[in-house]
Amino acid sequence: LLGCTDIEKMSRMFLAMSSSPTNCDLMRSHRVVPLLVQLLHGPGQPRPSKEIRFRVSRALHNIVHSHPTEKHCKREAKVLAALPGGGGVLSFERPPASSSMDR
Repeated sequence: LLGCTDIEKMSRMFLAMSSSPTNCDLMRSHRVVPLLVQLLHGPGQPRPSKEIRFRVSRALHNIVHSHPTEKHCKREAKVLAALPGGGGVLSFERPPASSSMDR
């Protein structure tokens, strides 16, 4: 999955995987957190769609907050909150409506 270039597919998979604390630990150990931050805030990259940004930021939030009592997770949560827009999570109340539903 990390070798995939389809950001849409990656965002869906990371969000689905981040629903489990065990998967969050696995993704953290495979250095997925820096990749998610790069997808959201990487220089020189086109800005992803709102749907992709929502999924990526929600997955990042889930990974960072999977163990709220551990010291390194608390530190990561502070860094996430310091990112523009609270890491992107706070800027969305709920997933944006899909473009096919807009009229």
